[in-house]
Amino acid sequence: MPVNQKDYAKSNQRYKYQISRMPLSLGIDLGTENACAAVYLDDKIKCILNEEDVLLPCYISFTEKGLLTGKAAVSHIRRNPRNTVFGVKRFIGRTF
Repeated sequence: MPVNQKDYAKSNQRYKYQISRMPLSLGIDLGTENACAAVYLDDKIKCILNEEDVLLPCYISFTEKGLLTGKAAVSHIRRNPRNTVFGVKRFIGRTF
């Protein structure tokens, strides 16, 4: 079940003392097309919402105004294909 920032903050306040003394676990699933992150909280694994979804597209678009990531970069790819990067997982460990 996804956890949004508001729920996480409430839960964090409720267990602030215990959490501050316990190591937190964060899991990241870096896929070729999408990424997902989850935390272990309240004896459950909860996915963290990104852009109102648990999956975040692994796209980055460099524009004149700045950097776009996720869904914004995907929607911008047709206007800026030369400066939009995706499939980054395939490049991990390679030398250029």
